[in-house]
Amino acid sequence: MSDALMVSRGRLEAFLTCRHCYVLRYVLHLPWPSQPLDAKTDGALTLGQQFHQLLERRFLGVSIDEGSLGSGRLRSWWAAFEQSGLPNGRFSSL
Repeated sequence: MSDALMVSRGRLEAFLTCRHCYVLRYVLHLPWPSQPLDAKTDGALTLGQQFHQLLERRFLGVSIDEGSLGSGRLRSWWAAFEQSGLPNGRFSSL
């Protein structure tokens, strides 16, 4: 089936909400910014991104300065990761 004939609920809602945005996103395939996030959601997203960057650094073998983690949620997530039993932050052979 052609992409032009595919109608999902999300696409229909986008069309009904703003036809111009629908054309930009689904017809012209241009990125369109989403609505701004509230402060709480934006903060949680930023914290999650920081944690995933820490994991990426660890799995790449880059040292982590645990003093830079602060004393909040990021530090507790890192401590939980450290205690998780993953082999020294490196992938083992499958």
